[in-house]
Amino acid sequence: MKHILPTLFLTLSLAACGSNIFAPIADPDPADEATAALDQRKSDEAITILEKALQKEPENWLYVSLLASAKAQKAGVDTTDIALEMAKGGESSGNPLTALFSILPSATDDVITLLGEATELLSSIPSDQLEDGDTFKISMFNTAFTALQAKYFDADGSGTFTVEELQNLDEAAAINILNSLLNAENAATIYQSSGGTGDATSNVSQIRAQIDAQPGETQADKLRSFLGTGS
Repeated sequence: MKHILPTLFLTLSLAACGSNIFAPIADPDPADEATAALDQRKSDEAITILEKALQKEPENWLYVSLLASAKAQKAGVDTTDIALEMAKGGESSGNPLTALFSILPSATDDVITLLGEATELLSSIPSDQLEDGDTFKISMFNTAFTALQAKYFDADGSGTFTVEELQNLDEAAAINILNSLLNAENAATIYQSSGGTGDATSNVSQIRAQIDAQPGETQADKLRSFLGTGS
């Protein structure tokens, strides 16, 4: 009986303080949970966590940035792979965009939609809210999105374009591709102006000049000529 009173006293004391020894110390941080899920390649789990968190905090830009990464991961796009390949500047094929084809997933409608959503999420972050590395990620994701849209027209998946495949690339598609490239170039410029270095972003800035230097009267003509380089 002598052991009951101290135990009862402790229980009553905790109750009086409003404490529950069985409750978690604190709610888990959605950013930490999502990051752990991404580290385990569980992109769907990360997306669910972040979309739920954003319902409560729609302007939490860290959540937005992580959600973009989760959608890119689900699409099969890896920032590091893109950066490493872009740093080579298309050494293997002579064309830095088509050189990305081998490390990109199949250009299905679902994959293109996912990566498009990732780039839109990143573009929604106000410039004064961008974290370190966000502009680099924006540049790489938009570069991958540019290449993925171009890869869509490589119907036989050979990594090079036939005349027929290039003819299927119309003016509207060319404008969409070049707009993605412009977003990549703008982000690369911001990254470099803030002290960021590396061949990956430097080569992004050179692609547009290479396209503009191609023969052709329209944007589609110039892009066709550029994509045909090395074919």
